[in-house]
Amino acid sequence: MFFFFPFLHGLVTNTTCRRLELQGNSIHGAGTATLAKVLRRNKSLPNLRLEWNQIGAMDSPAFSSFCDAFSVNKSLIGLNLRNNDTNHVGGSELAIALKRNVTLRVLGIKF
Repeated sequence: MFFFFPFLHGLVTNTTCRRLELQGNSIHGAGTATLAKVLRRNKSLPNLRLEWNQIGAMDSPAFSSFCDAFSVNKSLIGLNLRNNDTNHVGGSELAIALKRNVTLRVLGIKF
């Protein structure tokens, strides 16, 4: 996954990518924190598929950061978070983010 972090950092300012599919890439910890930076700064990514990773694993502080970034993102209309080891704490953080996010139209979740 040595390519992963530079790839995500490039997405921070990317304005042409409309759909990003990163399912099954064992994203967790620092990868989740980097995704949070992308969500906080990218203004043009409408669809993000992250199923089958470990984004919500072990009450990760990175997942809290991801939820905070998602809550203020104004471009995302579709987000898939199925099968990401998210527990009830992560579910609560996601619920708070959903209350604040005003653009999301499609959410895939299955814990």
